[in-house]
Amino acid sequence: METLDGKRLEREIKKVMDAPVSMHLSVRRFPGFWVTQPMPPEINTPEDALEYARRLAVRDKLKVGLTAGDRGTIWFDETGRVVSRTFGDE
Repeated sequence: METLDGKRLEREIKKVMDAPVSMHLSVRRFPGFWVTQPMPPEINTPEDALEYARRLAVRDKLKVGLTAGDRGTIWFDETGRVVSRTFGDE
């Protein structure tokens, strides 16, 4: 395993943190059946993704999870309320 000096480690961490994170939705269409779907191409920011997921949950009266890469998932109930959060390292 390679040991990184302070400056190089800082650059590597910044590169990872600045990398785009792919987001997708997990939607419970009916009990026991989840569908994974990509975000629409017009959704470009985490804020837009949160609002889109919330509106989808309310509109279709479904449970929806918004996953941002390995950074975790935010879960919405059928009313659009955040009910839980899971993190990628759990």
